[in-house]
Amino acid sequence: MSDTLSGIASEVYSLAFEVSPIILTGGIATSIKGGMLPIAVVLQALTIAASAVTSILTSPSSTLSNLANLQAFAHFKPLPGSTLISNTIGQYPFASVAVAAAATFINPLTIALSMDCPANGTAGFLVKTGTMIALKLVLDAHQAAGGLYTVMTPSYIYTNCCLTDLRDSSNSADRQVQVQ
Repeated sequence: MSDTLSGIASEVYSLAFEVSPIILTGGIATSIKGGMLPIAVVLQALTIAASAVTSILTSPSSTLSNLANLQAFAHFKPLPGSTLISNTIGQYPFASVAVAAAATFINPLTIALSMDCPANGTAGFLVKTGTMIALKLVLDAHQAAGGLYTVMTPSYIYTNCCLTDLRDSSNSADRQVQVQ
């Protein structure tokens, strides 16, 4: 029983913090019951479709079991430098230390994630290109609709986040281009 619980906990951890740590809130997600759209829904759509088509063509009887063992399109991990608290002290003369302590301003927090998404499977590069195009279109629409994000990390859950950047940070030594 302990091994089963440990396995379930490991799967939940992986899903929450590695496969789908970003949840779109507001914006385009307002039309969804609950007002939240996990990023994995966008990232897995083409992977599921391609896997289902391949499975149906090669082995119709095992389609469901093949889909159950589907590999995640991307894995996320928090990058160093995220902030939990960021305050600024006022820049003018204060009458006393007590007044100065009350003159702090709360700055926005910063969180950065790395998304590793190598092309996998028989149609890997086609699925990757289609998925990244879909991701960009969804994020553009979400941004235009005033959407925010919730980002879950093992140390903290950041709410009401704004997206400022999504860029390629792949290493030139990687075997695949644009993998991170």
